[in-house]
Amino acid sequence: EYRATCKRWRIKVITRLLPFKWRWLGNWGLYRASSYLWTIISLVLPLGAQAVSINERAGNNFRTAANNQEFILNKNNVNADQFHLLHVHDFDAKVETQPLVVEKGAGNDDLIIVTTMKNEVIGINARTNARVYKEKLGTEINSSGTQDMDMFGHTPTWGISATPIIDAVTDTLFVAAWVRKNDNNHRDYWVFSLDPKTGKKKASPMKGDVNKHFGDAQLVAYDATTILPGNKLKRLFRTGDDNHGGLGTMTRMAPPVVANGRVYVMIYRVDNGNLVGSQLKVFGL
Repeated sequence: EYRATCKRWRIKVITRLLPFKWRWLGNWGLYRASSYLWTIISLVLPLGAQAVSINERAGNNFRTAANNQEFILNKNNVNADQFHLLHVHDFDAKVETQPLVVEKGAGNDDLIIVTTMKNEVIGINARTNARVYKEKLGTEINSSGTQDMDMFGHTPTWGISATPIIDAVTDTLFVAAWVRKNDNNHRDYWVFSLDPKTGKKKASPMKGDVNKHFGDAQLVAYDATTILPGNKLKRLFRTGDDNHGGLGTMTRMAPPVVANGRVYVMIYRVDNGNLVGSQLKVFGL
């Protein structure tokens, strides 16, 4: 029905644009002519120009950080006379994540979502710079005086260190937060599902069980379809577990890549606290 409506609308447009003597082509001919004309118009005018949301790290699954729907900023207006600083917004915590943008998430204004290493999710009106909400997801980890947590003395707290993601279909913001349990040596990763426009929890958080020394980076696999008592995810594999043939301590870990039955992990090689190189570890069946 949608395609048929578009077809009828395009035929009406092309009928009014073409000279009367060309209308003998009939609906099919007019539709074909409208297709060619519409292609030409699309190349000349930015008909696809519309506001878009940035729902994930780097803006898309390909991590290009390119927004090909941005038509307001262009080579004619990005210059020292027109392009300038609009706002500054301060936070009392370290921010390791990329801001997300929800189109018209604050009434008629865009909403900026920022997460901090104090396990805070903060919504900001993009036009006014006013805070829309601030939600605390759990107690952050204090790294003060702990060699494993703050080796270089520049990260006093640890909380949300990975950029969240928004599922546009369900309008849900998913946030992974590192939450302190009973003391600084007991830490869990929790995954929260929030309303991106209000920051309110939509469901109870899913709890992982990553409770290891900070330097012991791990590759962990969970069964996302099985929820255990306490709202925990069922763990399938974790490096370091003797009964799973774990490879022992990893000293740092970048995001892994999963492809064709293999999991590829890049890590640092550290000797006595000194970086001596890197290493690729490949997991599979």
